[in-house]
Order: sequence, then C-alpha cells, then structure tokens
Amino acid sequence: MNNDYIWLKELGIKTILDIGANEGQFAEKITAILPEADLICFEPLNEPFEKLKEKFQDKNNFFCLRTALGSKEGKQRIFRNEYSPSSSILPMKQTHKEAFDFARVEYEEEIDIKKLDNVVRHIRIDAPYLVKIDVQGYELQVIDGGIRTIEGAQLVILETSFVELYEGSPLFGDIYNKLASMNFRYVGSFEQLFRPRDGRILQQDSIFQKSI
Repeated sequence: MNNDYIWLKELGIKTILDIGANEGQFAEKITAILPEADLICFEPLNEPFEKLKEKFQDKNNFFCLRTALGSKEGKQRIFRNEYSPSSSILPMKQTHKEAFDFARVEYEEEIDIKKLDNVVRHIRIDAPYLVKIDVQGYELQVIDGGIRTIEGAQLVILETSFVELYEGSPLFGDIYNKLASMNFRYVGSFEQLFRPRDGRILQQDSIFQKSI
C-alpha cells in the first residue's frame, strides 16, 4: 500500500458507497487501499454495469444496483456518450467536446433514478463509511436526494469541476459551499484531469472529511 494513503486506512472505513461507478475504475483503486470494506456501487448504464458486476463477482462484500441517484425518483433521460465515463443526465457543453475528441458522440437513453436516502433504507451500511460521487455535473442533485446519508459519512469524494463541462453543472466553489454547510472540510484531492492541449486543470477528485 502506498504510504500516502495510510491516513485513509486509519479512518477505519467499513463501507464504500460508489455513486456513478461506471466499470469500477474508482472501486478498484479504493478497494486496493481498503480491501476489507463493503463495496456498494450504483451505475445506471447497462454495459458498464455488467462489466462492474463481472469485475467484482468474486468479492464477497460487494453489492451493486443499476440506477442513477438524484433529488427526484422516476425515469430520466441520460446522454449516453461514446466514452461511457462522460455520460451525463446534463447536456455536454462544447467546451468538453473540444477538449476531448474521443467523447463527442452521444445519444439519449432512458434510465431509472432514485433518491439515495430512500435506497439505503434497504441496504446495510456499517459506519464509518465513505461516499464517492462521480456523476458528470449532477452532484448537487445526488446530495439533495441523500442529505441524511451523506451527512453521516466520514469522508466524501466528489468529482469537482473548475470549468463548466455540462450545461448547468456546479463548479468547485458550489460543491465546496454545499459540503461546508453540511459540516465537512476540504482536505485535498486524489487525481486531477487536465486539458490535453494546454494542461489546464478541468476537474479533480476532491476529498471532504467530516469535521469533529
């Protein structure tokens, strides 16, 4: 284990909620650090969902649900991107398409959407737990539908943007203010996404820890 993450292991995280799990890219990284933690994943798109299930089929403490999360429940349109991690309920802006030529083509698909607070009533979540949210600009809606669950987390990791890549998507300051109002403090980032042509930072995985 990388010594940089000893602090994370020492938090004693018992459950990981991975919202917007895609094919399990983040799940692989975090379970390498916290191998004993229960892993609960949410992914609305069928193809990534099936790959996610296959990837973790041998992990005993793994559960996944094919749904998006938001502030309202029902059916919802999603813009399925040729590069599935860029798929979003929000329309993609030209800024995004210009930065990444492999993520320009998209088509509409219908998905289920639920509120996190309603879903977790039927799932066992042992504390302390970590919530990761990577939903391409839909972060505030996920939070609003899961206030109680997120307020109870020890750590929240969100993909935050410094440039608006999707129509109406929040920027880092909006996420920071929301989490600060819920008694979380910003403690750093895991990874950053750079614009290929000039190295400008577009996004990062921001880490927020519950204040004592």
